[in-house]
Amino acid sequence: MPHSPERHQRHRTSSGPSAPKCPSSEGSRASGPDNTAAPVVLDLSGDPSDSDSGPDDQQLTQQSSEFHQPSQSAVAEGSDKTVERLWRWKSFFRHRFSDIETLVDQLEKTVEEKIEKKFVDRFENLETNFAALYEAVEENSSALQQMSERLDSIEERFAETENSQLRVRRQYERFEESASECGSLLGRLQTRHGEFEKLQEQAYDVLQVLRAD
Repeated sequence: MPHSPERHQRHRTSSGPSAPKCPSSEGSRASGPDNTAAPVVLDLSGDPSDSDSGPDDQQLTQQSSEFHQPSQSAVAEGSDKTVERLWRWKSFFRHRFSDIETLVDQLEKTVEEKIEKKFVDRFENLETNFAALYEAVEENSSALQQMSERLDSIEERFAETENSQLRVRRQYERFEESASECGSLLGRLQTRHGEFEKLQEQAYDVLQVLRAD
């Protein structure tokens, strides 16, 4: 039965510069003279076993039981080599993805440990600072108590001073009233003094008349 194989594009993987090229999973089909589909032909000229990280023959032998065995027709048509390469590629990528998962796990663990250590150190520093602050507050509590007592005493004295000021103000008002009364009395005394001077002059005139007689 004639075949019409086609070349397929190859894609590079993201596992590194030394990673082999992964063939496409699609094949080309050709119609035979009996209008039946021809078998898929894959171009797998590369061999992952050439890479340092590719699987060896023993690993492929141990893992070959996990895959489907080739059919008798495929073996008859010489497809056993293609199937074997497919096994190699699948095993290679399985190991490569396992290595990537291991690296990711190690990276996550390292990041978690660093973050945890950083937060633990900061928390310990906060605890130390809080303990020092608490001790300082405890030491200054007695001084604060004394200051509070002194403040209470000052407030009491201020209240007494206000009361004293009220008493002084009342006394001053009384003094002003007394001064006003004194002024009134002084005016009266001055008036009486004028009257006494007039009487004294009259008495002096009478005395002069009596002496003349």
